[in-house]
Amino acid sequence: MKESKQKLVEGKKYHFKVIKIMSMPGEDQEYYVLEDPYRKKHLLLAELYRNHQLIPGNKVVCRIDKINCNGKIFIEPDHPYYREGETFDFEITRFEQRMNQIGEMEEVIVVKDRFGNEVTTPVPDSGMETRNRKKVSAMVKMIKKGSIHLAVINKCIATLVEIGMIVWKYIWGKFGRKKRELYFVKVSLWSYVIVYLFGCLIIHYGTIDNKYFYI
Repeated sequence: MKESKQKLVEGKKYHFKVIKIMSMPGEDQEYYVLEDPYRKKHLLLAELYRNHQLIPGNKVVCRIDKINCNGKIFIEPDHPYYREGETFDFEITRFEQRMNQIGEMEEVIVVKDRFGNEVTTPVPDSGMETRNRKKVSAMVKMIKKGSIHLAVINKCIATLVEIGMIVWKYIWGKFGRKKRELYFVKVSLWSYVIVYLFGCLIIHYGTIDNKYFYI
């Protein structure tokens, strides 16, 4: 999708200026007022972004999360600590049984993020190994409305994904479109080979001694 003049594009990031904090008439909630590069104003529910240090007068990088059919724009400021696709260690608080989106009961891990907020994520298939740990490594798969959404995955796979993201960012920034397409094919092929080989190791060693591969 091409970016036309004075038009925000879904998925892209822009610098927004924090104008002020205000309350809407008849509401008890406060909102941050942000101004985009084209001087249009946007509101963010302040309660969701208390830890983002959105100070009036400062600038913040925001992703255009969604533009609906009515033209309403939803923005998501960069998290002050976490990044999508990166893996972090989290303190395990407890295990619980909760109903998932399809109405089935599943076991979840409740962890604490950097600010003390509780975050839940489903227990992986090898969850019994996780019970003996005080911390768990999880990938931030999405950040929405100021909250992180996690996926507990094998550490080896997480490392491969992070390396892949670093390589792709380097390629995207350094080469032109045609060269990027060629490099993408090459990187995809090599990534397949590497993931396949590591998968074999995980299957072999992970079922014998979990000190090598664990979640």
